[in-house]
Amino acid sequence: TRTVGVISKIDQASADQKALAAVQALLLNQGPPKTADISWVALIGQSVSIATAQSGSESSLETAWRAESESLKSILTGAPQSKLGRIALVDALAQQIRKRMKVRVPNVLSGY
Repeated sequence: TRTVGVISKIDQASADQKALAAVQALLLNQGPPKTADISWVALIGQSVSIATAQSGSESSLETAWRAESESLKSILTGAPQSKLGRIALVDALAQQIRKRMKVRVPNVLSGY
């Protein structure tokens, strides 16, 4: 089962209103019923944010990730900010890890 859905290259689809509407529906949990239990995150092309960052500097990478979020906000104007960009992806993955640990750690501790 999919735990996090990643929709990438939103910047390349910015001229296609139908595609943007479909992405926005997924981000708002208004997509098909099969997609409702998936946490969706939208990204732009990976090379864009990495090229923006100067190599070797963590702060510049963070700056690039914030710039990606700002670009996505301008493309997907009605989408929740908490589902836009790599920062949102890290948060979504961390939530999934926490959720799974809550389920599995008690079993591990009890020897099962």
